[in-house]
Order: sequence, then structure tokens, then C-alpha cells
Amino acid sequence: MDGLVGHENVFTLLERTVREGRPAHAYLFSGLEGIGKKKAAVKFACLLNCHDPAVDHDGTCPVCRRIVGETHPDFSIEKPERGMIRIDRVRFLQNYFRYAPVEANWRVTLIDDAHLMNRAAQNAILKTLEEPPPQRMIILVTAKPYLLLSTVRSRCRRVRFRPIPTATLADFLQSEKGLSAEKAWILAAMGFGSVSRSLEMDNPSFSHLRELVISVLSDPGLKGISGIFELSSLISADRNKAGEAIQIASTWIRDLLQEKIVCDSKTIIHRDYAERISDVARHYTIEHLFQVYEELTRSSLLVESDINVNRNLVMDVMLLRIARILIGSNFGISQVEA
Repeated sequence: MDGLVGHENVFTLLERTVREGRPAHAYLFSGLEGIGKKKAAVKFACLLNCHDPAVDHDGTCPVCRRIVGETHPDFSIEKPERGMIRIDRVRFLQNYFRYAPVEANWRVTLIDDAHLMNRAAQNAILKTLEEPPPQRMIILVTAKPYLLLSTVRSRCRRVRFRPIPTATLADFLQSEKGLSAEKAWILAAMGFGSVSRSLEMDNPSFSHLRELVISVLSDPGLKGISGIFELSSLISADRNKAGEAIQIASTWIRDLLQEKIVCDSKTIIHRDYAERISDVARHYTIEHLFQVYEELTRSSLLVESDINVNRNLVMDVMLLRIARILIGSNFGISQVEA
């Protein structure tokens, strides 16, 4: 399971609990989105029920294959429906847990995106967490554990999945996915330790967006206000694209700061633009770059918030403010006069 790259230490601890016969009745797997938590939970269920885990390291036995394929009677996955996990699904789980395992050692249920359980569902699951039947296990998987009730969190054994180091992830993308060394590094660094996020960015659409954002930030006065509004319209089309654009811009500013402060090309993210980074960094002060970073952070919080915001307006204001910081307070006036 390639999603487990970088989490070998975590799984070693889980293997030990199974080997010593002391697994908990409930686990909370937490960490970044797309970091491999769910795959680890499925592999843990395989480990609990595999007939010969010491030999079947790759999970290829009939039991493991059925668990991975979600066809085993003693393994189930609960997923959100229309953005929520409701109390009826918890009641279904409680009924499922009334019965002992049919074939396996453990009856396991994985609740994916567990933070999307509504309050009624979380309160309902407390009874199962407080008085678990023997040989039953619940694994809560979430990127936002703080949205779970403290009473739910406290009744689970916590397993934290740390971001995968950039070098480790880059090696994986290069060796297992066939990416070039340069591209693997860029995607790994921009994926912030997440395999799935890195792979999602390996597409022409993201590459085009990266070129546009870097082009505008490299010389915001080149296309003037019309260029700013054109980019704003493109990136505000949906929340994900706006988030991607802000991420690209943030890593670009980070590279410029690295160039000015550290002067170490090995630490930059956008390695394919190394010469441009060196040239652009000379034109801005550290103070200006930090001001731009603050604008990006502020806009990111608005875009990612649950409140209803006008993304187009947020992107317009963000890009215009950034242009004024990088070019000067007269940006916009001179463009209109021209």
C-alpha cells in the first residue's frame, strides 16, 4: 500500500500491539488530508485478521484481499453522505457490532472523515466507545480531530500521522510513479507531506496555473490591472482552484525569502525557476515579501472558512494589494492613466 510511505514507525507500533495481543477497542487516526491514514487503517484491519501476518507482508492472502475490496463480512467503512454522517449510520454500526465476528478475529468498522459526524451521531457513538463489545474495533479517520467532541477523542487511542518528509516523498514519486527528479521534488514540496495531494497536482491544469501565478508575481506590472483581473477571474472559479493558487503564490514568496535570507538553492521548492527566483528576489525587500505573505494568509483563511464569501472579490483585493506592495502605491493609477 503505497499510501504508507513515510509512516513505517507508526505501523511498527500497531504491529506490536497486535503481536502482543493488546489492541485497543477504538483508535483515532489523525493527520493531513491524503497522508495515508485510511490506507493504514485498512492495513491494520488486515493485520488483525490475517491468518499469517508474519508471512503475508503485502496483504495478498484471501482475507486481506477481501478486506481491501470491502467484501469481508467483518469489515466495513462508513463514509459521509452529502457532507455528513448521521445518527442512523451510527445506529446501523451499533447493530452491526451486536454480532460476533463471522469469520475473522476482529469485527472492524472504519469511519472515514469522522469529523463529519453530526453532534447527535457523536453522542450516540459514545455508548459503543464506553462499553465496547469484545473483539470489535472502531477506527476513526480524520484530518480535523478538533471537530470531534472531546469525550469522543478521549475514548480512543490516538495515532498521529506526521507529514512525510519532502525528500522521502520525492524519492517515492520518482521511483514508484516514474516522475523526473525535479518534478518529483516540486510536487512533494508543494504536497506538504501528502502523497495524494502531490499526485493530484501532477496534471496539465495545475502546471498551467502555476505558470500563470508565478508569471504575475514575478512581474505584476507587466499585464497591468487587466492581467490581475483576468487571473483573479480564473482562480476564483471554485474554492479548490483559489486554494491552489494561494498555495502556489505562498511557496513562490517562500522561495524568494529563502533566496534573500539563506541563499541555498537546495531548499527552494520551484527548482525549475531557480534562475528567475534569483533575479526576482533582488528587486524586493524582505519586508515587502513578508507583507505579501500576510496578504496570502489572510485571503487563504477567508477562502477556506465556512462563511459565504465572494471569492472573486477576495482574489481581486488580494492580487491588487500584492501588486501595490511589490510595485508601489501608484500601481493602478498609472495603468488607468496609460
